Amino acid sequence: MSQEEIIFNLIFFIVVFILAFIVILLANKYKLKKRKTKDIMELSYIKNKFKIDIKKLNIKKEIIIISIFDSFIISFVATFISILKIHYIWQILIGFIILVALIYSIYELYGRHLKKRLQKEETN
Repeated sequence: MSQEEIIFNLIFFIVVFILAFIVILLANKYKLKKRKTKDIMELSYIKNKFKIDIKKLNIKKEIIIISIFDSFIISFVATFISILKIHYIWQILIGFIILVALIYSIYELYGRHLKKRLQKEETN
């Protein structure tokens, strides 16, 4: 991979990250304003899996963090798949596998982090 390709892929990653972040952040904020429950899909997953009380969290801060995670996942998968020089069907298949693996692993780690943080706050 040449230096030009590396720079192009880095710029591509940054542009996709910023665009995805803006769109996801605005969409999540819109969802919270229009719904009666202050819950989005990612927080629902974390709440149910780790038995976390969402009311103890700063929802606005969590929306920003979740938007960053989602933007990273989208931009990483898009950049990685664009680097691969294989048939499109394989790109889609590999991209889907990476997408699911990243979503699971990032939200698993974040859920554990939130659970520890809330337990630490309860003991203090």
